[in-house]
Amino acid sequence: MGRRTVSVGEDVYWRLSRLAIERNLTLSDLIRELLDYYERGVCRDSMIEVLDDVRAMLRDCLSKLGVEQSAEAKPEQTEAMPKSEVVSGFEDNPWVQILRAKSRG
Repeated sequence: MGRRTVSVGEDVYWRLSRLAIERNLTLSDLIRELLDYYERGVCRDSMIEVLDDVRAMLRDCLSKLGVEQSAEAKPEQTEAMPKSEVVSGFEDNPWVQILRAKSRG
């Protein structure tokens, strides 16, 4: 791979040099790493934009269907069965007995 010379300001050179020393990299490797980080960041930002568009389309579809949107799911209230109604098959299960013994302490 060929080499090129790039002219940068002195402040930029010293910042790059300090980072390269901290990361134990050459200036070339540091610049390559920084470019990789930048490109991944750009990809992530564009993916976020696409996801926002998809969310907006889904909201539109839901509103056209008349489905209400809720910010959070509400738990359904259920009642526990009385102990007398517990299925008897569980009482005979040895694993249930082991778990009960462990929970008691």
